[in-house]
Parts: sequence; structure tokens; C-alpha cells
Amino acid sequence: MIAKLKNILRCYAVGMGIKERANTFHLSRNTVRKYVRLFISSGKTTEQLLELSDARSSVTASRRNASWNWTR
Repeated sequence: MIAKLKNILRCYAVGMGIKERANTFHLSRNTVRKYVRLFISSGKTTEQLLELSDARSSVTASRRNASWNWTR
């Protein structure tokens, strides 16, 4: 899951459109938007995200309170 998320954000960073990202990763556009919004609200850079290992980073999302958890 984290690998897919990292790839979505890499594509976002290089300017790939939302429809293309959604189709590439077989996700809805709303899911892709949610991941990008969570990333932006975290205040982290793309480089910081890519430095984290899969075991040390996690994404939690509930219907009411979506958040990005970073452990380092």
C-alpha cells in the first residue's frame, strides 16, 4: 500500500493528471485526491516521504477523520 502511495505522489510531483493517476493505479479519482490532500496537509516534502521505509510510515484514514501518521 505504501509503495502504491509513494508512486501516486511521485506522479503528482511530476505533474501527471488526476485521471491518468487514477487509471494507472486502478483507484477512483476521489481516492487519489484524498491521498494528495493528506500529503499536502502533512507539510512534508516529497523527498521526506520517499526517504521513509514502508514499515516506518503509515496512512490512516477513517470516514470522519483522515490523517497522515509519520513515525521516524
